[in-house]
Amino acid sequence: MQTRVSRNIAAIGVMLMAYVTFAGLNALVKLLGARYAPAEIAFFRSLFGMLPLLALMPWQGGWQALKTQRPLGHLGRGLAGGSAMVLLFWTFQLLPLADGVAIGFATGPLFVALFAILLLREAVTIKRWMAIAAGFMGVVVMVNPGGHSLNPFGVAVALSSSVSFGLAMTGVRSLGRTEKPVTTAFYFALVATVMTAVMLPWGWVTPNFTDLLLLFGVGAFGGIGQLLLTRAYQMALSSVVGPFSYSAILWAMLLGWLFWGEWPTLQVIAGAGIVIGAGVAIIFDETWTHRLARDA
Repeated sequence: MQTRVSRNIAAIGVMLMAYVTFAGLNALVKLLGARYAPAEIAFFRSLFGMLPLLALMPWQGGWQALKTQRPLGHLGRGLAGGSAMVLLFWTFQLLPLADGVAIGFATGPLFVALFAILLLREAVTIKRWMAIAAGFMGVVVMVNPGGHSLNPFGVAVALSSSVSFGLAMTGVRSLGRTEKPVTTAFYFALVATVMTAVMLPWGWVTPNFTDLLLLFGVGAFGGIGQLLLTRAYQMALSSVVGPFSYSAILWAMLLGWLFWGEWPTLQVIAGAGIVIGAGVAIIFDETWTHRLARDA
């Protein structure tokens, strides 16, 4: 029992490290967003993000780890994930950092759960439907329809990013049945790099040396964060580590306040609280459902 507890604590630590890394990525993206288009930042994030994955290859079976029989699956996941990335980076240009992260990161798991039901035909309980419904009520509170405290276009971009994220993670779940995590991560970075490279002629700005280092940091943070995230889910059940993904909102609030003097509105905090509660309920219900199916 003590071994399991210790392993869970270690997994939670790795999960928190992953989202501290993502917080650094988001802050750099917001900083660079004043000078560069979202697609250009996403290009460098994807390109440089492949470097940690390539460094890991010798311990994952070498280039054999890149063999796949599901190229179309990787293509679809990469296009959805790349779209989610560009839209999220655009969100940080349109909304305060904490608000953008709260809407984007908090609502993403709701669309993951919804698409898993609709596209993967995963088992669903009344409790999960209720949690999804409650989560979307929290989204309504966050975006405050009829109000004027948040940029409506920025909110629409953030929610579009969440929809794309939901589709991407549905692809990850499907690919996870046959593919190694490093394989899925590498092809995501490759597809996203090519996709965003196509967008570069529209709005390209040649980065200076300092900004190039910052863009390298975006890629490094992204690649390392993905590896830490994958490791956390390997070490413990999603019901143990999944809820700590919402720490992203806390880090964003802290960084937004420290560097830009931003603070989320009360409606965003209240709505995010509802969505987080719903997301945690979905994680636990999903884990319980899978455990019952396994023991049946």
